Amino acid sequence: MVAKCLNPLCAAPFHYLRGGKLFVLNYHGRRGGRTDVRRRGAEYFWLCDSCAPKMTLNLKGLKPEVIPFPSHGRSGRGLLTGSAK
Repeated sequence: MVAKCLNPLCAAPFHYLRGGKLFVLNYHGRRGGRTDVRRRGAEYFWLCDSCAPKMTLNLKGLKPEVIPFPSHGRSGRGLLTGSAK
């Protein structure tokens, strides 16, 4: 469940889908190294109205990190690892 902006320097609370940008990370894998238990699901991450125009989400391993858009443009296309909604 999304509670606040993913940017660690921002404390904006998540209340509605109408503002900011929501990211969805779908995962498939095995849990705890056991080959007989499969794990599937999705995690949601949100950047608020103030942060979304300036940054995007990138995956470092399986952990999300917030990165600024490159100075040559702010579209962010090609920077995401995962799916955005």
